[in-house]
Amino acid sequence: SKSRGNVLRSSDLISKYGVEPVRYYFLRHGPIVEDVDMSIKHFEEAYNSDLANGLGNTVARVAKLAEKSGLEFESRFINPKESFDPTIKQYFEDFRTDLVLQKIWEKLTEIDKHVNVNEPWKLLTKENTKKLREILQWEIDALTEVGVLIEPFLPETSQKISEIFNEIKVKSVEILFPRLG
Repeated sequence: SKSRGNVLRSSDLISKYGVEPVRYYFLRHGPIVEDVDMSIKHFEEAYNSDLANGLGNTVARVAKLAEKSGLEFESRFINPKESFDPTIKQYFEDFRTDLVLQKIWEKLTEIDKHVNVNEPWKLLTKENTKKLREILQWEIDALTEVGVLIEPFLPETSQKISEIFNEIKVKSVEILFPRLG
């Protein structure tokens, strides 16, 4: 609030955290339909839970497992118009970016659950190659779709995800969003 003197300037946030985390925060948690109680603490919690742990960790886990497997994977073109479920499409039409991002993060949760349930790290043997490739291909395809879906919100991150998973031999890379604090 300007009257209280506790103003948060977007330029200060961008200098400290970068453009994409700030853009993400305001599109997901910002004042879309109601006022919002914005604080650095809430911003950092959202950054760590959504970007570092959610998106960044899931991409890193799958990329590392794919690299360790030594397998080759198919690169698939994902058409964003075909990958939108009707709910996401409607949210876009209603300019509800918060709800679009919520649905995308639900997809990330599904991918993370898939990794945990299928435990691909236990299949890193020559006897399990077919099953391992199947599991990792599904996860790579799902993350490629997430990368396409986040492009309007996180274009640089979308590009990085595309570069990671559009290779026949996937290689792990630096963390997309390092944890804060």
